Amino acid sequence: MKKNPVVIMVIVALTSCGGPTKDGTASSYETNQELYNRALENNDFKTAAVALNYLLLADSTNLEYTDSLARIYLKARNFNAGLRLGQKVLDKYPDNYGLLELVAVAQGYTGEYIASLKNLKKLHEELGDITYVFMMAQVYVDQHNYTAALEKLDQVIADSGTGYFDAAASNGTQRVNIKAGAYYFKAQEALNKAQGLNDRYYTQGVNYLKKALELAPDYEAALALAQEVQMIAQQSAYQQNMQRQGQSSPSDEELLRQKQLEEKRKYEEFMKQQGK
Repeated sequence: MKKNPVVIMVIVALTSCGGPTKDGTASSYETNQELYNRALENNDFKTAAVALNYLLLADSTNLEYTDSLARIYLKARNFNAGLRLGQKVLDKYPDNYGLLELVAVAQGYTGEYIASLKNLKKLHEELGDITYVFMMAQVYVDQHNYTAALEKLDQVIADSGTGYFDAAASNGTQRVNIKAGAYYFKAQEALNKAQGLNDRYYTQGVNYLKKALELAPDYEAALALAQEVQMIAQQSAYQQNMQRQGQSSPSDEELLRQKQLEEKRKYEEFMKQQGK
């Protein structure tokens, strides 16, 4: 098969990983540096990762390149490689907050919940950003520790600061106020506990949902839940009307149980879309 001479030249440049030559002429190391910089300019992170790997083959002690490669891997969800390289950098520079956040999120994805919570706590304590408390609540949800999750959500709501998170949406993701997110998750929790439309948990859930939409009127997940709550209320009114006319129809409890099962399914799907 005839080989493309351009491809052959690139392969030769990449695979010869020596450092700069003594006479100052361009080396493969410099070529890989140029390739890396050009890849970044073009947002071509796959090529950037290739170039960084060759650069690190020539100089494995370069923590700047190690940091860059770790970030690329973590954002691409290559968690094993990203965490290994990221920890190498953090061992030397523990206050590298941008990398530490990526590591903490990746640890949540991989089930390293204790390490993730520890790092998120450090970020909150040292940077004062309430967003990290919201992220801790998400980790507790993944652990099924709902009591701890609700405590963190209450902390987010009570805090004077604010922040944003990426929520699943019809176009992929949308930026949502974390206080709206906190109210939304509390609404889900309360509605899942409710045993009927007159139950106090149902009232709490509806109120939390209203607050979420006041803060983020375009929050798609909250809008969808609000539509479902409205549908349940309409079905309940219809059921009561049928009962008055002597016809059988599902009870409030049955209607609410159907909604709870559907909410559980949608919540699980929501967490999958978040990468959990």
